[in-house]
Amino acid sequence: MAPPNRPPVRRTKAAAPPPRSDTVPEQELSVSAPGRRRVTRRPKEVEVKKSKAPLVIVLLLLVAVAGAGYWKLSQRPVVAGPPDPSIALGEKLGKLFQDGKNLVRQGKWSEAGAKFDEVLAADPNFLDGAVKTYAAAAAKEIPNQKHFDAAQLALERNEVGTCARELAQVSADTQQVVRRDALQTKQAELFKARIIEGQGLAAFGGDARMRKLKALAEDLLIARPDDRDASELKSRADSALRVRVVEKVEIPKDDPALKVQTTYASGDAGGAFTAAQACAAESESCRALEGKMKDLNALLAKIESLQPPELENAQRLDRQIAGGRSSPQGKPIATRMGTAFYKKASAARIVGDWPQAMVNAFKVLDADSSHSGAQTIVNDGRERAKDLYLRCYQLSQSEPEAAKPLCTEVSAMLPAGDAYREKSDKVLKGLNSR
Repeated sequence: MAPPNRPPVRRTKAAAPPPRSDTVPEQELSVSAPGRRRVTRRPKEVEVKKSKAPLVIVLLLLVAVAGAGYWKLSQRPVVAGPPDPSIALGEKLGKLFQDGKNLVRQGKWSEAGAKFDEVLAADPNFLDGAVKTYAAAAAKEIPNQKHFDAAQLALERNEVGTCARELAQVSADTQQVVRRDALQTKQAELFKARIIEGQGLAAFGGDARMRKLKALAEDLLIARPDDRDASELKSRADSALRVRVVEKVEIPKDDPALKVQTTYASGDAGGAFTAAQACAAESESCRALEGKMKDLNALLAKIESLQPPELENAQRLDRQIAGGRSSPQGKPIATRMGTAFYKKASAARIVGDWPQAMVNAFKVLDADSSHSGAQTIVNDGRERAKDLYLRCYQLSQSEPEAAKPLCTEVSAMLPAGDAYREKSDKVLKGLNSR
């Protein structure tokens, strides 16, 4: 134990190592807490930042040099190499093919087919044969397109029958379905309109109207051979236009009687009689015509007092001399026949004797097709005949005996060649054969 007045021993600090030239002097961290040692922490090394300016300058110089080189290259004339013929041909064929498909969408198959054929002629296997499919379709649709075009033209001319014939020749598997349906719709509409037009012609009568009606009805029957309205219109026209030819004699071209006939038919009755007298010595035909003209002149001299049988005889002579049709000299006969036979037709209609009413009305129209009264009787009689036929047809299987009188009356009312007359005769034949 040292004496209390002895001074304390002090330790000398160790000399610190000399600092490194590349480091920052150490910093001392004082610890405030008593009894703790001082801790010396070496600070992080500080990195020296280098400047980037030289690198940027170098990059800018490189870009400038490259740009100048590209500019010089762009100023040089471009020397094109030889074109590739296969590429040029492919582009041409591709355009032709596309043009053809566009024409197909427009319904122009003829023009499209020409495009496809041109492609196939250059390269049959172009696009792995896709063009062949289009070309085959065009070969089928080109004839269809022609029929459609003809049908359209027929409709514009009001020719229903011609339109029907053209549409019937279109193939069932046509791709032009929209156009086919549109034409069929227009045809049906025109058919109805023409029926109405024909009924108007039949109501007024007259030679010109009946000839027009006959042509109209025949055209409609081409489209629908079994159409009842069209058949009835044709029957009316045939009845009005039928010509009674009695004992018609064909005169040879070298016979002088032919000149007599032509002169009379033109309206020169006096000149025809003189010519007949002049050639009567050398031609039997001239002598026959001379005799008939004498007989006719005798009847015409008392035309107002002639009875129906005499009127029919006068009409017969007039037509024989003229070669089959009434001549201008026969107009007084037609007028008298219209008056006489119309009275008989009206009287028969009043009592319900339709066969006699129709027979006499037809005689009136045979002499004067423009007679409105007789035409009305015929129109009403046809409606009755139609109803009678339908009743006869319905009863033909269940009540044949009740059906016979009905069809018999139809056959008596209508002239030969009438559609309902022919149908009625057919049913009667079947009933009588049982």
